[in-house]
This record gives sequence, C-alpha cells and structure tokens, in this order.
Amino acid sequence: MKAEVVDLGPCKKRLQVEIEVEKVREEYESIYRDLTKEAKIDGFRVGRIPRPLVERRFGRDIARDTKGRLLARSFEEAVKEKGLRPVGEPDLDLEAIELDREKPFTYDVTVEVKPNFDLPGYKGLTLEAPRVEPTDDDVKEALTGVRRRAADLEPVASAAKTGDYLVVDARVAGEDGAELWKEEEMMVLLGEKEVQGLPFTLGAESLAKKAGAEVTESVELGARFPVEAARGKKAEAIIKIHDVKRPKLPPLDEDFAKKMGFESIEKMLEHTRAQITTERERGAQYQLRLKAVDALIAGAGFPLPEKLLEDQAQRIAMRNKLRLAQFGLPRDEIDKRGEEIEKQSKEQAEREIRQFLLLERIAEEEKVEVAPAELEQEIHRAAASANKTPAQVRGELESEGTLGLLEVDLREQKVLDFIISNADIKRTDSAPAEAGAASDKAKAAKGKKKSARKPAAKKPKAKARKKPEKK
Repeated sequence: MKAEVVDLGPCKKRLQVEIEVEKVREEYESIYRDLTKEAKIDGFRVGRIPRPLVERRFGRDIARDTKGRLLARSFEEAVKEKGLRPVGEPDLDLEAIELDREKPFTYDVTVEVKPNFDLPGYKGLTLEAPRVEPTDDDVKEALTGVRRRAADLEPVASAAKTGDYLVVDARVAGEDGAELWKEEEMMVLLGEKEVQGLPFTLGAESLAKKAGAEVTESVELGARFPVEAARGKKAEAIIKIHDVKRPKLPPLDEDFAKKMGFESIEKMLEHTRAQITTERERGAQYQLRLKAVDALIAGAGFPLPEKLLEDQAQRIAMRNKLRLAQFGLPRDEIDKRGEEIEKQSKEQAEREIRQFLLLERIAEEEKVEVAPAELEQEIHRAAASANKTPAQVRGELESEGTLGLLEVDLREQKVLDFIISNADIKRTDSAPAEAGAASDKAKAAKGKKKSARKPAAKKPKAKARKKPEKK
C-alpha cells in the first residue's frame, strides 16, 4: 500500500491511497467465497452455482463489499503510518470510487485532524478559590432553616411579612376574561422578593397584606404555568387571602437537638458546620476546575477543525432551542433569539473542543488513565443514584454509546485534579457557588449523546452486505 498526505490546512488533510492489484484480487476472492457459501438460486445446490451466474446476480454486492473492506483497512493503516489524528467522519463517497480487479485500488479522502500545538504551562497556575470554612453566622443561618422546617404555624392578625405562609384562593383569567386556572385554599410562602408556590411570578409586596384582603395583579405566564397554550401571554391574577400564618421557631436548645437526633446541641452544631464545609468544598472544587480550564484555554491559541466546530455548534444550538421550547417560550421568540443562540452555541462548542484537546494532551503527557475499577465504581454510583443495578446502567450506557464519554469525563476530572494539586491556590472571602449537576460525572455522562467532546477517528463505512435472497 502507498499513502501520501496533501496539506489542506492546519486541521485538514487529503489522504491519497493506492492498494496493489494483488491485494484487490485477494479481497475480492475472499468475499466471493463467503458469498457462495450462502447464495441461493433456484435450480442449483448451495455452493454449486456457476461463477458467471453468481457474479451476474451478485457482482454489485461483491464489489461494494470489497471496496468497503479495502477502504476500512487501508484507511486505518494509512492514518497510523502518517501519524494523523482524524476527528469526525471522513469526507468520502464510496459509490463514486471504482473497483477494477485488474488495476490497483485508489482513492482520495479528505479528513479533519486534531491540531498540533504546544501545551501551555499547566503546573503552578495561580487560581483563586472561595473560602470553605463557615462562619458562626453561616451555621446559625443553616440551623434557622432547620428550625423553620420544624416550626409550628400560628395565625396572625397583622399583615404578612417575609417568611410567612398564606392560605389563598387563586385564579388566573386571560385578557378576554376567560378563566385559565384556579385553585382554592392553597398554601404559599411570602419570600423576600417573590411569592413562592404560585405557577406564575408575583412580587412579594403584592401579598404583604392581612387576612381577608383580595389582590388583582397583571402577570406574565411563564414556563411553569400549567396551561401550555397560555404560556408567554399576559393575564390577570386574582388572589383572596384567607389566613396569614407565621412560623413559630422552636428554641435552639438541647431538647431541639435531641428531637433532631443529636446527642447534644454541641454535636448538632459540629454536624452542621461539617455539612456546610463539605458542600462548599464541592462548590470550590467545581469553581477551581472551571478556572483551570479558563487558564489553559487563555494560554493556548490554536486552530480548530472547522467542520467539527460547526457540527458541534449546530448540535448545541438545536439542544438550546429545544430547551427554550420546553420551558414554554413561543416559537417566534425563539426565532428572534436565533442569532444570539447561534453565537453562544459556537462559543460553547469552541470551549468544549478546546477543553477536550488540551486535557487529552495533558493526560498523554502525564500518563493519566482511567482504571477499569474506577470506571466500574462510577457506574455503581450512578446505579445507586438511579435505583438501578450496575448491569442495567452499564447496558444503557453501552446501548446509547455513552460509556466512552463517561470514561473521558473521568479522565478529564483526574487531569483537572492533577492541575489543581499543582496550582497555587489563593483563598478569597467570597462563598463558593453551587457545584450543580456538572459536578456529578456519572449523571452527566448518562444524559449525553455522542458529540465532539470526544473527537475520534472514524473509518469510512460501506453499506452492510445483504444476504442473497432466494430467487
């Protein structure tokens, strides 16, 4: 086999391949022999059909399968020989390639490849991280939430204030006066800024009133409104307040601690402090990973495969538009945001691909790998979270083609943890943001479909050969 590479750009190559005629004949004969073992034609026994008849009836299938095998094997060999690192699907029309058993088999294929670049410095990065140690006020605030959940509700004659619960009748009427939704004696909470528990947004000041008051407000119906056809429209909310109930918090004492399952108030304080610290450490670690990726991307400017970037951006844009539709945003509003969505999707796609390429190179440099036991442990965690068996989760990941993505995610987290362990961490006074779903690797991988986050070489494929039908 001969292979030559023509440079079409930093991330695009044309691979020109020629396979000697002897290999072409050998592959053709192999496929011919396999076919004659199962081909059926009326009037002939299996395996005894004259060759001219077999080739006249099934010659096109034999030629197509010969091309497919030659192409797949030679492409893999040529890529390895030339040191190429393809991503995405090769640009090739199998049907347009001719096969002649008396001539060498030749083809050109255009491929996008991973860029060559120098790694930025990834050891000794200076990264800022929020403090994780809670103050006494943080612990007190957390315990206030516990006390609120255990509080008794007492009716009050005064106007409702933040933290009070209200028993209300609520209904919503459209601009034409028709009733869209109604519920009686529902419990809502007067939050600091909004009323919580209603299927639409209403400012807290609207219900900061005494029992017996009736309020009418213009509202805009969002994604959580139960009548889908009314979402995105303006309406009128009419709310009648029956009762205002104020939580009576239990005292923070030894009796309360024991009621909550602790030996003493001191043990309860220790547990609460440790719980806050653990949650903040998760959030801080998540932020550090984001900042490490930001620092790597800022220090590495290299071109990206254009088609890979375009395809990934389109997938993200489609996913974002679908999410907006599910949240109830009207189609014309989504269309108006089209340009903005496309721009944001391309930026996200570029970040994802750069992150993958950078962390992959660092993993190779530092020999970071995911052991089978680590992958299995993550599957067990996902299974426990989803109340399924590990075998079920593994089967789902394999059938969806996302098992490899889970492994890539685990490797990326190990690389980022390595970078952070070698970084100069500066602690700030700000509290960490929530780690969110992004910190849960197993759940993230379970929900993903194949994407450019894991660019990989793909062999050119031929259509599967159908078994010869009985004539």
